[in-house]
Amino acid sequence: MSETNIGERAERAAWASALMPIVLHELNNVTQYLSMLHSVTSQDPESGALESSAADLAQTASSVEDLGLLMAILSTATGTDLMLARRSERGAAVVAHATTRMIRKLGRDVSIEGIEEPVVRDPQGQGWELPWALGASWWIAAAELERGETLGVSLDSSGWSAAVGGSDRMRAHVNAVGEVLPQVQGEVTGATWRFAVPEGWLAAGDARELEPDDRA
Repeated sequence: MSETNIGERAERAAWASALMPIVLHELNNVTQYLSMLHSVTSQDPESGALESSAADLAQTASSVEDLGLLMAILSTATGTDLMLARRSERGAAVVAHATTRMIRKLGRDVSIEGIEEPVVRDPQGQGWELPWALGASWWIAAAELERGETLGVSLDSSGWSAAVGGSDRMRAHVNAVGEVLPQVQGEVTGATWRFAVPEGWLAAGDARELEPDDRA
């Protein structure tokens, strides 16, 4: 393996590690909620708790599905193929949500102009590549900001961009994305950077709750 490939793998691993606290936090929320519900129904099977919690259970099921997809993307991006034959158009949206939460926990913010729920209409490769390309670019750009600053991202069907965060790391990310997704064209001009995707790859999806509320 070349030094360039080793560096790219290390950068992906760093991105995945940065997102893991978000995954663990949401898994903990889900576990606490289900444990609470189980405790209530075990103590009083006639309480009607399951029936009255139908909407929350449906939201929790969606959250678990998305968290499973997110973990598969993170692991496969770093070399362990948990995607297998699985593809999901929600990969980009799940990663965008998680990356936004991670950036906010670091004291920065993200604002999105355009598509807030991006779906991948034409998943390429193993399914992790485009979500990683999007999420890692936001993470790299946000690292160039001071605490309290906001990363303004423009996101539409042609790609995504920002006017801040261009750096040597972003240029390296452009090269890394080009290696795994030659169809995606990335460029850095001063502090401005952009990734352009082929027509039909990205579209706006229906809003869907990614993470459960803190119920427990």
